[in-house]
Amino acid sequence: MSEILIEKLKSGDKAALGEVYKLYREQFLQFAKRYHKDEELLEDIYQDVSIALFDRAVSGKLELEKSSIKTYLFSMGKFMLFTKLKKERPSVEFSQDQEWNQGMYEEAKLFIEEPDSRVAFLGKSLAKLGEKCKKILELYYYENKSMKEIQLLLDYNHPDVVKSHKSRCMKTLKESFKHKKFEY
Repeated sequence: MSEILIEKLKSGDKAALGEVYKLYREQFLQFAKRYHKDEELLEDIYQDVSIALFDRAVSGKLELEKSSIKTYLFSMGKFMLFTKLKKERPSVEFSQDQEWNQGMYEEAKLFIEEPDSRVAFLGKSLAKLGEKCKKILELYYYENKSMKEIQLLLDYNHPDVVKSHKSRCMKTLKESFKHKKFEY
């Protein structure tokens, strides 16, 4: 199943990204709670790592000969978390665990040091949208929920209300990119 999922990711299949996101989300949050208790921060990191995995797969830079998708997500997520914590508390020393594959560590380090500016900007823009927008977009794009399912989950009056809200959220997100210049 993993090989099929990787191929789908490489072809840009967003449903496969949603599948990966759902498949490992809870396990990652439980794993990451050993290092930090702020669930919102851990959610943000998992979302960033999922987007990075997808971006690397689509661009052909994802190499998983020596590890699984899960190992890749967890290693990258752990590195992102430690890097963020180190920035917040510079006196804390970051040491690489023995269990980490050296290649995975180097790839994670490269991603953190030189993140794709579009991915980083997208993460920041999503965070600024607010919880309702973020949740609707997550349910729709990552979890492939229908408007009716989202309506029921988030207690909206009608699927059209959800559709309208999603449309406004996407418009706001697109506007944030409109005047942003990226280097490729």
